[in-house]
Amino acid sequence: MAYSLEGTLLEVCTCNVLCPCWIGEDPDGDGYCDAVMAWHIDRGTINGTDVSDLTMSLINHIPGNVLAGNWKVALFVDDKASDQQHQAMVDAFSGKLGGPLADTAQLIGEVVAVEKMPINYQLNEGKGTLRIGTVVDTEMEPYRGPTGVVTTLNES
Repeated sequence: MAYSLEGTLLEVCTCNVLCPCWIGEDPDGDGYCDAVMAWHIDRGTINGTDVSDLTMSLINHIPGNVLAGNWKVALFVDDKASDQQHQAMVDAFSGKLGGPLADTAQLIGEVVAVEKMPINYQLNEGKGTLRIGTVVDTEMEPYRGPTGVVTTLNES
């Protein structure tokens, strides 16, 4: 494979309580899901280019069931990335290099923008903060059940 990436994901969306899209169900509410996903790469290379300690974000509009595709997205690459790192990340996350990222990329119907932007990605004990320029400013934390224990999704 052309890339090896290790890191974490933050995601927030407009679905009520828990996003049903993660298990292939239709979005709740108005029948669409507007989401922000960001991947912070702790360690990684793409086609031999080191992309460690960089963040890639995807802002997407999912019009109906997540698996039906036709997502409309904007890609944001960490402004700390060199031109070579920027291109490598865009190639990987747009599916051009195959692998698991291509599985997600095939759901995209339209890319409306690809931009470099300052991205502040913080994750501490499961709670996340994500800021993408002046476009996104959000805080999130895991969903907890009635006993206060963080819920998990297993074998889905």
